[in-house]
Amino acid sequence: MTSLTSAPFLGPMMLLTGESWWFGGDASAMGDSGWALIGVALIFTVFFWLLFETIRLTGPLFFSVHNYIATVTGIDWGM
Repeated sequence: MTSLTSAPFLGPMMLLTGESWWFGGDASAMGDSGWALIGVALIFTVFFWLLFETIRLTGPLFFSVHNYIATVTGIDWGM
């Protein structure tokens, strides 16, 4: 659902610019970037499923506190 929100915005831009990408017919000719794109799509699918399940099971209050902890932890790791 989250990723489908971008389709109405990206679809017309792809048509206007003539730039698009689709999986080739031969898997061996796809290259590392194509496989990386597929891998990232699968990872994000699992991530968002786990994210929504966490919110459903624990509630929005727990998740909002988790966001504060994740932000501080990310800043610490960056430093």
